[in-house]
Amino acid sequence: MNRFPALARLVGLHLAPFVLLILGVMLALQSWPLPYIGAIRDQPDNRLVWVDPAGPAARAGLQVGDTLLTVDGVPIGERSPLWGARGTGDRVAIRFQRAGRLHTAQVRLAPPPLQEQAQRLSLFLIAFSFWLIGTVVFFLRLRQPDARRFYLLCLTAATVLTLLPLVWMQVDWATRLNAMAVVWTAVLLVDLHTLFPLPLTHRSWMRVVYGLGGLLTGIYLVWDPQARLNSVPGLWLSDAVFLGFLGAVLASLILLARAYRHAPTATVRRRVRLVLAGTAAGLLPPCLLLFAPLLLRLSPPEPEALLLLSLVLIPLAYAYGIYRYNLMGIDFLINRLVVYLTLGVLLLVVYFAVALLLLEMTGAAGLLAGALSSLIAVALVGPLRQRVDLAWERVFYPDVYGYRGAVDEVSRRLSQALDYEHLTALLVRELCEVMDLEGAALLLVQACPEPGRRACPEPGRRACPEPCNGATSQTGPGAHIIPDQEKHLVLLEAVGTLRSLGCPGAMRLPARGDLARSLVQAGKPVESATLPHDLVGDPALHAAVRLWVPLMVAGELQGVLLLGAKRTDAFFGPRDRQILGMLASQAALAVKNVRLVAELRARMAEIAQDRQALQLAYRHLARLREDERRRLAAELHDDVIQALTALGVAIVNHARSDPLRELEDLTGQVSAIVGRIRRICAGLRPQVLDLGLVPVLRSHLRRFGEETGLEVELEYDEMPELSEEVEVFLFRVVQEALNNVRRHARARSVCVYLAVTSEALELSVTDDGIGFEPAATISASNDHFGLRFMREYVEALGGQLTVRSRPGHGTTVIACVPRQTTEAGTSSLVGSPLDGVGMGLPVG
Repeated sequence: MNRFPALARLVGLHLAPFVLLILGVMLALQSWPLPYIGAIRDQPDNRLVWVDPAGPAARAGLQVGDTLLTVDGVPIGERSPLWGARGTGDRVAIRFQRAGRLHTAQVRLAPPPLQEQAQRLSLFLIAFSFWLIGTVVFFLRLRQPDARRFYLLCLTAATVLTLLPLVWMQVDWATRLNAMAVVWTAVLLVDLHTLFPLPLTHRSWMRVVYGLGGLLTGIYLVWDPQARLNSVPGLWLSDAVFLGFLGAVLASLILLARAYRHAPTATVRRRVRLVLAGTAAGLLPPCLLLFAPLLLRLSPPEPEALLLLSLVLIPLAYAYGIYRYNLMGIDFLINRLVVYLTLGVLLLVVYFAVALLLLEMTGAAGLLAGALSSLIAVALVGPLRQRVDLAWERVFYPDVYGYRGAVDEVSRRLSQALDYEHLTALLVRELCEVMDLEGAALLLVQACPEPGRRACPEPGRRACPEPCNGATSQTGPGAHIIPDQEKHLVLLEAVGTLRSLGCPGAMRLPARGDLARSLVQAGKPVESATLPHDLVGDPALHAAVRLWVPLMVAGELQGVLLLGAKRTDAFFGPRDRQILGMLASQAALAVKNVRLVAELRARMAEIAQDRQALQLAYRHLARLREDERRRLAAELHDDVIQALTALGVAIVNHARSDPLRELEDLTGQVSAIVGRIRRICAGLRPQVLDLGLVPVLRSHLRRFGEETGLEVELEYDEMPELSEEVEVFLFRVVQEALNNVRRHARARSVCVYLAVTSEALELSVTDDGIGFEPAATISASNDHFGLRFMREYVEALGGQLTVRSRPGHGTTVIACVPRQTTEAGTSSLVGSPLDGVGMGLPVG
């Protein structure tokens, strides 16, 4: 695999100079003062088909249609060329037949005129151009099979063009070599189009084509030239070569049409159009000015061979297509050439038409008519050029230059964009496809968070998994704007080659930096090549971006649209910049509108969240009230009412006996009832509001131990002065935790610990009960209000609640509250749904 390119390069190094040497020899032979007779005969009837009016044959009386019989007594079929061994200045006797009568003409051979030598030189220049273009492509794209086929095709075509003058002079060896070159030109033409622009999957049938080419070549090598030229099989052979060449051209067109129809990308279709445009531009002048007059029996313009110079455009178009659009916009130059050629033809038609009309109608002098015609033609240059330009663009380059209507459509749809997803789809993905760009990216102005903190991304937008290049920034324009931060141009989305800029949010440029100020001052699309490297900073960014398009509203920068190079490597012209400038204005308004819509949606979402929170708080408050009423009803019914009922029964019973003896018992029952009522009142309004947190906890734990029989313990550090809300909320946490111990723990002991640090106050309630799985228990229980209430109390203080438990290892509930929210005289509540609700209401 590695030896083949070296071998191909070696063969090319020897073959290219060899063919160039052949071209030089042919030029020398054609430039040599060979005899010139000024007539061309047809084969095999030897009838004259062309006679130079100023040539030796015409001066001797020969005319088109005469049938040549002998030259110096030798049959015409045995003389090649016609003058045989004669030289310039010699005479040859040509016997011919005209209208059934025999004539003899003495033709004096003359040196070729200057016009004939110019034609020979022009053909050599065309052939040399074919050779040069093929050689350059071969060495630039050595590893591509289509480049190697194109190289060989150019060599054979150059050989054909070089030998044409000798063929016209009917030199036998030149005719034979030219025919073999035509055969292999046809074979290589078909072979090239099986590889370019879209390779065929199955190419085994090319062996048959190569076999036919080899067969025809062998026939030309071994067949006697005189027999070949003067026999029916010889004519068949010539016709086979001619028809084979036409068949090769037709097969190439079919393969090009197939490639265009089945092209997987727009690039392949562009290459086909480029080849067709170059071929049309190359064939148009000779077809209109040379071949058409000959078919109409008219005299073509002189010199005829110069009309073939446009054929050079054909190998140029193929070379550019094979080289895959890396020749700095040659397709654009070809387009300009076709436009100006068409414009020139139209202006000539207008000039002569107006001049003839003026001469015919007014009888004006020729100079005056020419001047007026020139003025009219000059006045029509601008309008005609614009219309011709647009017509050729629509015919040959609809994808390369026909995106203007699509860009207008994108601009129109920008007014309907209401979210960032729609905006990026239009400005990045769709615009990149419409303009056939290698890449595009969109940067929008927004505030960036502090280092180490990421803003919330817009819903539906992907964000960087980690900060890129040490930058932590917002990942979407819908993020919460962080006030009082320096604004940056933040990458929103990138496609194509500009994906190298990173993921959304990865790239940041200062919105008030030198680069942004330069774009704002320009106020229009700016070529990256005009920006200094130190202004852009990143060399990779400078190389990847071809055009910077600022998006501004009323002089305020909203964002920047970055455009990569065109896939065709065509530059952005003034018309492109004008269209993009108009698009930028629409895009800037769309960005501002989308930002306003995003802010409105964010505020509406916040309002909806606040409404939902209020609804939850109201339901929670209603549930707390119902729970409190239920608890009061239960305690009054089960405790106080039953005690009062028992007291009434006792009074009735004791009234029948000795009242004095039972008075002490009644007094004790009344005292017990009073104690129960006091306990209920204590639950409604904790004594912590009067005594402080530690004394109330000590009293509550002692009573809890007496009621449950558990060992209780209270440990605490030296407590700072706490605010009223903190004391109440912490007491409720302990109260709820002890209720859970009473109901579920099956514990033997419980310990409450209050720890104070420089940053936080930590409350923990630990039991040695059966424990549980916190995650499973909480997720499986829909009515586990105890932990929820404790968490809401702690979070209302800006703290955090942690539950640690394992089956068989007890449970620890830890409430950690920041010190700044616990000090007396500060507002400790931070927006809980319990605001103003839980001050005097027991939970559970």
